Amino acid sequence: MGTFITNSEEKSLKERLQTLIGNSAELKFLVGFFYFSGIRELYETLKTLYESEALKEEHLKILVGLNIDKSAYGIYESARKQRIYSGNKLKKDFYKS
Repeated sequence: MGTFITNSEEKSLKERLQTLIGNSAELKFLVGFFYFSGIRELYETLKTLYESEALKEEHLKILVGLNIDKSAYGIYESARKQRIYSGNKLKKDFYKS
């Protein structure tokens, strides 16, 4: 069953997502727009899960409708195509940064 979450006076979307990420086996998001800079807000929660080995391969899924941060995706896609980094190496480098 899906749940709609948005900002309110009592609780911000950031706080709610941090709680959900830490307490859920899997999260799926359907969004119209997505920018990787927004991951910065969730970084510490994701890093904590990663370090405790609780962050699984498909823990977080984001389906984007209209627009994505193409520059950040291009960097990832280029590294993947050139096989510069494995998926695990990309994740490790991300969480160490």
